[in-house]
Amino acid sequence: SSPALIVMFQTMSDHSTNQHHIDASDRFVGVWACLSSALSYALAALLVKIAREGFSTLAVLWARGLLHTAIVGLIFVYRKESPWGPKELRLWLVLRGVLGVAGVACYFVGIAMLPIAESITIFSSKIAFSVLLGACFLGEKLRAVHYAAIILAGAGCMLVAQEKGNRSEDHLQSAKALAVIVVLCGAVFAAGVDVVLRYIMKRTSLRAEVGVWYFCIVDVVVLLLASGFLRNTFLASQPGPYSVKHMLALLGVALFSVAGQHFMTVGLRHIPIALSVLLIQTETVHAFWLQAVVYHEVRAVSALGALLIASG
Repeated sequence: SSPALIVMFQTMSDHSTNQHHIDASDRFVGVWACLSSALSYALAALLVKIAREGFSTLAVLWARGLLHTAIVGLIFVYRKESPWGPKELRLWLVLRGVLGVAGVACYFVGIAMLPIAESITIFSSKIAFSVLLGACFLGEKLRAVHYAAIILAGAGCMLVAQEKGNRSEDHLQSAKALAVIVVLCGAVFAAGVDVVLRYIMKRTSLRAEVGVWYFCIVDVVVLLLASGFLRNTFLASQPGPYSVKHMLALLGVALFSVAGQHFMTVGLRHIPIALSVLLIQTETVHAFWLQAVVYHEVRAVSALGALLIASG
């Protein structure tokens, strides 16, 4: 019996060691994917800002939606696979698409109305919403540090929203406040996406591109339904003549949006939602250095707001 016990304990030890290596590998993949997602999203946001100099917000949304769908569709054609996923997951995937489109629409409106770094800073408050929704719907533990994160994120958003400009800009404050509310709604929708994806990816081996495909389809359907109503609004107003630079920016928006969503979905398979959204939140850091390089504009109060949100 003694040799049998030795073999049993050795087997348990080997299993524990292998499991440790698997867990460490999963965490590394998840962290790497979320950090890559953050950079991709920041680049996409910058390119949205550049594209908006030559195209209306509605045109940018249409171009991103069609190019996004074409890129993901080609991936499935190349693999000769169905993009629709298992039947039992399709309602969840449709919900992921609806929430994702709502979040991106609010986000793009914010980018059009606010400086890029401020938009991303406010949108990054989704970490607080993700933590709360993860606790409510996924049973993930909510600790004191999470409450602190929510408070810091809220304070950061208030600083960004209430920053005062020159007196000549006072009449823009109400529009800015409205933009902040829109972006915050987008953050709530994006947090819902995180929760739905975490629920799906943690329990299945579904390809990351399937969730992105549902986003693409819902995006195009919503644009078809909404374009008629938006045609005479500020979202359809042409800011000026477009050039090759603006067309390349549109292509970049689609490419980096696909990359960002793919990496985010992969990350949510491997690490808990609280850690994943915290890592994706480093998008704020990228936004500030990109804005400084391209537009030579970073406001001190907004930077402080970003610091508070990042601290959360």
